[in-house]
Amino acid sequence: MFEHKGYDGKVDLNEAFDDVVDWNFKCGNGDKVTFQDALNQSKFVLEEAKETIEALQASVMLLDGKLTKEHLKQLGKEYKPFNEVVDGVMDLFVTANWLLYQIGELGYDTLEAWNKVMNNNYQKVLSGDNALKELDDAIKKYNQPLELKESVFENESYYTIRDENNKLRKPVDFNEVDLDDCVPEDLGDLFYGG
Repeated sequence: MFEHKGYDGKVDLNEAFDDVVDWNFKCGNGDKVTFQDALNQSKFVLEEAKETIEALQASVMLLDGKLTKEHLKQLGKEYKPFNEVVDGVMDLFVTANWLLYQIGELGYDTLEAWNKVMNNNYQKVLSGDNALKELDDAIKKYNQPLELKESVFENESYYTIRDENNKLRKPVDFNEVDLDDCVPEDLGDLFYGG
């Protein structure tokens, strides 16, 4: 039904982050950040995520013929699910980026954390050489049906282990990410009694 036309309208993430920070400062949100501020902001992120999920669910139902425009009109407001999807994603992006700024202000090393998390995520992507063995090991470990999903990127095949819900599963030898050095030292000391 939809034709993929490529993605050439990419958002420049650095500019977008700066836009979010500038906007929040202009709104008076740029004062000294506290953990309570970050907690409150995380609730906004969750709220926007829920609204995005609702819009996507309604969109899927519309596309599947399980929800009609008439059903939407009966809700008593002009709800446009396809519009709400992009609105939700943008609001989610804005609220999450302000939360990212806030935890950076609290002393977290967000750049190092990002690099570590992304490097850690790449452990879940397998090459052809070891993918079948990893799948066998994962089936034994998780004791459930799993399969390899192949994707091709820049003419190379990559594999991930997926369950019946298409959830990406970790290989057996997966190492959890260590973010201790990304947490402000005084907070680490407080927690660990250092």
